[in-house]
Amino acid sequence: MLQQLIKEEPMSKVAESFGIERGFLQSLASTTTGFAGMAQTFCGKLGWGNLAMLLGGFKERLVFGVRSDLLELARLPYVKGFTARVFWEGGMKSISMIAESGVEDILPLLQKVKAMVIEVS
Repeated sequence: MLQQLIKEEPMSKVAESFGIERGFLQSLASTTTGFAGMAQTFCGKLGWGNLAMLLGGFKERLVFGVRSDLLELARLPYVKGFTARVFWEGGMKSISMIAESGVEDILPLLQKVKAMVIEVS
């Protein structure tokens, strides 16, 4: 289940495919995120920097529900994984690229997100 979430599968779709409630899946993801954070801190205290970094990446991917290439974009306020993917596929691969872009570059991407969200609902 968690693997599907970090591969950008919608939570409702994952819950449905496993025959569980969405709230249970949210709780599982939250608990796992907390555990990964504690294990990351523990590894850091022991001087296991590489393992701590690996766990930190997993934790962030769970929080945002995205693959590692989208983490930077998903950190933007109001940008969820779905929107981050549309930005990425539209050529906006970093926060600095978005910041340097004009409205004429960003607006079509946001309209695409809106159209896809309406289509899904």
